[in-house]
Amino acid sequence: MERTQLMYVTATAKHGNITKAAEELCISQPSLSNQIIKLENELNIKLFERKRHRVELTEAGRAFVESSLPILNSFGKLEQLMGEYASMNKGSINIGILPIFSALQLPDYLYEFKEKFPKIDMIIKESGSSSLVNSILKKELDVAFTILTEASLEKLKTELNIIKLQKDRIVAVVGEKHRLAGNKSIELKDLANEKLIFSNDNFQFPNIILNYLKLHQIPYQVSCSCTQMETIFNLVSRDFGITFCSEMTAKKELKGSENKNTKLISIPLLPLSERTIYLISGKNSSYHPTIDNFTRFIREKYNIKTLR
Repeated sequence: MERTQLMYVTATAKHGNITKAAEELCISQPSLSNQIIKLENELNIKLFERKRHRVELTEAGRAFVESSLPILNSFGKLEQLMGEYASMNKGSINIGILPIFSALQLPDYLYEFKEKFPKIDMIIKESGSSSLVNSILKKELDVAFTILTEASLEKLKTELNIIKLQKDRIVAVVGEKHRLAGNKSIELKDLANEKLIFSNDNFQFPNIILNYLKLHQIPYQVSCSCTQMETIFNLVSRDFGITFCSEMTAKKELKGSENKNTKLISIPLLPLSERTIYLISGKNSSYHPTIDNFTRFIREKYNIKTLR
């Protein structure tokens, strides 16, 4: 039994007419009729009841078509996959990124990737860590740049391909007149009775900080939470409270402006001073050439030779 025979039967079943099916398949009507008869003889069973101007599936014919459709669909996917492997530069990829995207040199890397593979379409979604992980697990994203805690890393390593990219420190950002502004580092116990401002970007570390404070019964007050870091930094500069962010974000946002955020100071936070940024993808995604190209490209940029 050949793939073309499956196509002949399913097309004939769809149209209920040999002539129309032959037109769709771009073959002659007698040739299509002969191929179906040949298949019926091979199977020793009738697939169609022939009537004057139409054909109808027999019970066996309906079972044949129901089983043939997923096989033909798989053939189509296989042809598409092999076509991408043949060209090695076609397809699309859904990429999840953190809001600290620009601090990771990713804009430059994605620009280089697009230049190298101009026919690959990149669809980018920005979200927090937990949301990105869930989108990967639901196959809504192909790859994502995200932050994982040790606990979540252990839990997800059987479900995801995980590439460790780089570490990033968590820093506290305070106004220059704040009582902690002169510290070389800030311990979480130093936050007692402080007004805290959190970003609600779902980066996980706000929860880590709050859980630590609760566990050690350190009093605190969350004065507000915001989406935009610029708003948060403006509030901190006006002594509305202190906030926490990635060291990369702090360097980018507080860098060298004479008129903007000059009253802010970033200070390493202890003992929760580091978090790790990973590139993740679904376990089955490694067989997709477009995703292969992208992950290989990113590994080269970060000089990564082994997977975690």
